[in-house]
Amino acid sequence: MIKEELERELSEVRIIDKERNYWFVRTFGGEIFEDFIINNHVGLGFNDVPEKYILPCSNPDDYKAKEILKEYIKNNSSLEKGTLTKWTNQIIRFHYEMKSGDLVIIPSKDSAYISIGEIVNDNISLFEKESTFFFKSEPHNYPNRVRKVKWLKHHPKQFFQGDLRNLLSSQQGITNANKYADKIEGGISNIFIRENQMKLVIDINQDDDINAYALNRFLDSLIYFHKELCEELGIENNEDLYIKIKLQSRGKTILKSFAFLGAVSYTHLTLPT
Repeated sequence: MIKEELERELSEVRIIDKERNYWFVRTFGGEIFEDFIINNHVGLGFNDVPEKYILPCSNPDDYKAKEILKEYIKNNSSLEKGTLTKWTNQIIRFHYEMKSGDLVIIPSKDSAYISIGEIVNDNISLFEKESTFFFKSEPHNYPNRVRKVKWLKHHPKQFFQGDLRNLLSSQQGITNANKYADKIEGGISNIFIRENQMKLVIDINQDDDINAYALNRFLDSLIYFHKELCEELGIENNEDLYIKIKLQSRGKTILKSFAFLGAVSYTHLTLPT
């Protein structure tokens, strides 16, 4: 591969904004999963909470505003103390922590499918349609305050090979998913640059044992690629090359390398579990 071809391919790699956050948004057991997809948005609920109680909470240091919001919810719902605090925080997070460019993932019923979308603006939108649905045998109003989303990918649960297991078990309406950033980005494309590292998703598509000689040839090819790339980009090859790979089962792993100044330096190469 000549340098020009390499630079062309690198120019097509997605570069992830370092300010991007990742959010897991519940769909009431999948009851409104399809509605979120069709309407290109996500929502939380609590339609009856007036904006005048939410707006003052834009300042994270205004604890008094948060307590007033929590007191309103307490007096107008059947939520208990622990749950009350949780949902107060969820409302504030939905309104003031989520932002344009962030990614959201939502699950269908039984998490059979996982969809990934990007929040397209910083504003909360009003959804005027009046409808109800049942969750755990109780009626709920469809969220009327929503965040607009552009859906990017839809995957069966098996695509992530259990990588999101702990996240999917979260019972919160909104959960920060930043620790799963690489897994989520890997669900959009196989190659991207995040936190100054180029990351390549590799799919280990077999259930059988991996032949040791085949593995050796794979490692040799990585070392050869590392040397050639360093030479083409004029980077000193200091043999600082690391690999961490899970071989016990079928799944996806991510190849990492440091990226800087629009080029890529493979001075650190990692295959994390």
